[in-house]
Amino acid sequence: MARTIASRVAWCLAILGGVARAQETERIPTPLDGLGSNMLRSAVGWTTALHVTGSVATWWMVRQGTDAQVQRLASRQDELSNGLATTPGLLSGTLTPVLLSSGLYFLADDRQVRTSGAAAMQAVGISFLYNNVLKAVTGRVPPRADDPNPRARSGEFHFGLFKEGVFYGWPSGHTMVNTAMATSLYAVNRDKAWALPAAVAYSAWIGSSMVFGGRGNIHCGSEAVAGWLMGAGIGWVVGDSYYRAGKPRLAETPTTLSALSLEPLVGEDLGMRLRYVF
Repeated sequence: MARTIASRVAWCLAILGGVARAQETERIPTPLDGLGSNMLRSAVGWTTALHVTGSVATWWMVRQGTDAQVQRLASRQDELSNGLATTPGLLSGTLTPVLLSSGLYFLADDRQVRTSGAAAMQAVGISFLYNNVLKAVTGRVPPRADDPNPRARSGEFHFGLFKEGVFYGWPSGHTMVNTAMATSLYAVNRDKAWALPAAVAYSAWIGSSMVFGGRGNIHCGSEAVAGWLMGAGIGWVVGDSYYRAGKPRLAETPTTLSALSLEPLVGEDLGMRLRYVF
């Protein structure tokens, strides 16, 4: 009787240990994993350099008149050809962050794909939040194709709270959010050759569409530049955290308890065996 009980206890312990290990290895990441830490590291740390660089680049482009030159170039485009060239990017920049990230996470069966979706969803959320805060505080006046003095207009910032709303302004929200999404997908899938070129090409397409779309009535060039830099920093922080969390623990740290397993010995000699996998 005692032997039977001991045998069942041993099997229960082994099964529980196996379930725990399976849950650890098979758990699908969620968009909330590491959210607080990633939000902080998206703004503080090495990413601060990208935020500062985006700010300095904006100041320099306004001072040099680069924003005004780009805006004049956009305003001179034919309305029909401009619409055909930029409307796909404008629509994609609005819909893709939500549809692609949620689709990868909720509709896919592959663990890697779902991890990519979770990272993209978090990157989109963080960048959207940060972007709206920056727009609400900086209050940059949007460009106008018919403005007689675009250089002066490009330097108008009404600092405060919601002085110019959060729809237009600095930095470009579409550029920032889409760049964050694309960069996070690259960070998670960095081992694939197509990931980096795809992320760069997509981010460039969205940013340029925001600058030239509407014949220059949507965003200044510096707003896209700031969006690229800030979005890339946020996307990398988020994507890298998911990439590292998904790496096999056993291969990285063979000295951890996850390398130990408890197995029952049933037969003439009843007992337990502790096995360590190197």
